[in-house]
Formats: sequence, structure tokens, C-alpha cells
Amino acid sequence: MLSELNKAILDASMLIQTLVRERYTDTALKLVGMLKAICVPSLILYEIGNALVILTRKNLITKEDAVRKFKSFSSIPTLNIMEPTLGRAIEIAIELKITLYDASYLALALEADAPLITADRELYDKGKKMAKVIHASEVIL
Repeated sequence: MLSELNKAILDASMLIQTLVRERYTDTALKLVGMLKAICVPSLILYEIGNALVILTRKNLITKEDAVRKFKSFSSIPTLNIMEPTLGRAIEIAIELKITLYDASYLALALEADAPLITADRELYDKGKKMAKVIHASEVIL
């Protein structure tokens, strides 16, 4: 289904799975390896970093693991940080009753003319009304 896709927006729910084993880890790793451009808003750095901090606090990974994983994530060569128009993201957040964080991924999907791939069921359900959104469970590579 997505084998000819070159560019996509991957949200934190997908990208964290490249660092921590979860349900869609294999899919996330294949997408990162396949896509020529992974478009993300800069908030992704904070979202991934925060997830790693939480895992450290829960003693699931060490501080050294968190730092190593963050460096690994931030050095993905196809990762392209792009800022969506904040006003548009705010409008989307209000209209869909979602967080501004999630709305920023949708705004970026619209502005970059690329699908958003997410493992977040609520973002998928609400976002598909406005943009091309693919749930991780639908990805066939």
C-alpha cells in the first residue's frame, strides 16, 4: 500500500516505537528505513525526549539509554523539521477538539501535502475528517 510513498508525517506515537518495543515497532522501523522524507514539527524533539524521561523515571531504561536513544532518534537522516502555520494548527485544534500538539501534525500534513501516519486512534479518528491520515494498523509495506 505505501511502498511507493516517499514522504510522510510521522507523529510521536509512531516515532517513539523506533526506540521502544511496542505494538507497531516493526512498522515504524520499516517506515523510517523506507521514507525519503519524514516531516515533523519541532515539538517532536520534546515529545520524544519527554517519553524517554518518563521511561527513565519508571526505571525502565537508564539515563544513559535515554541519552543514547535520543541521539539515535535525532540523527535519523531523513528527519525534516518543518514548522506548520501556528494559526492553522490552532484552528484545527479548536475545530476538532484536539490538542494543539496533535493539530500541528495535521496542519503539517496539509501544508506538506503528505499523509500523517499515527498509532494514536483518537488522532486518526478525528484527523481523517480533515487530512490524509493513516493508522499504523493500516500500513502494509
